[in-house]
Amino acid sequence: GLLPVLVSLHGGGWYSGSMYDGLQCYLSLALNLEFAVVTSEYRLGQRGWRGRDMVADVLDLLKWIRVNGEKKGLDKDKIIIMGGSAGAHLAMTASYLLNKDAKKLVVKGVVARYGATDLAKAWAHPQSLQRGWSERKAIEHITGGDPTRVASEYSYLSPVHHVGPHTPPTVLLHCRQDEFYSWDVHVDGMKSSLIDSKVPHLIIDPALHSHGCDIGSTAPFQFVRYTLSRFLTSVKDTDFE
Repeated sequence: GLLPVLVSLHGGGWYSGSMYDGLQCYLSLALNLEFAVVTSEYRLGQRGWRGRDMVADVLDLLKWIRVNGEKKGLDKDKIIIMGGSAGAHLAMTASYLLNKDAKKLVVKGVVARYGATDLAKAWAHPQSLQRGWSERKAIEHITGGDPTRVASEYSYLSPVHHVGPHTPPTVLLHCRQDEFYSWDVHVDGMKSSLIDSKVPHLIIDPALHSHGCDIGSTAPFQFVRYTLSRFLTSVKDTDFE
């Protein structure tokens, strides 16, 4: 039969990274649950691309699965998308937009691991410079400027603005001590939007951990692995006809 699909997107601050980054953490789990794992590169900031280009690449990937998946043994009606950091932001943005435009649950679930959700709010209240990385500069790079100049880009590239009746069930892994994307900026508002739109969701806050907290054999990784297992199984066993 056709295999349900887990789409995995890498992180890297929208600037760098590879489709193989972070995948090893959850690959064996997905394969053991008889999921097909699909991953892809997307255009990156280090080559001059903007956030819309990155979202377009993820949308193209999801649409490719919908059109061609059955020929490859993939169940186009059972897609979950997961990403870490920049990949989490892109996973939320692309899947929320796709479902909103289709007015149905094309993507059945999202697992967002420490990703940005509200770029305008983050620009106004950026995290301090970390390891030579500036949240405000990174956001300006993918949007093309500050919110007064390119407000539409900030709205389009903020998942919180796309939450609605067709938003898929969402798991958010985010640490209150995250040094790159503030909990107050990226989780509190997102939580309110998900609640207001009655979107099933789970927020995981691993105490005393930070960005990338589930990489390696950490306690957060074990918990997220268990949660992801339950999430994948629920989609696999549900008849969406």
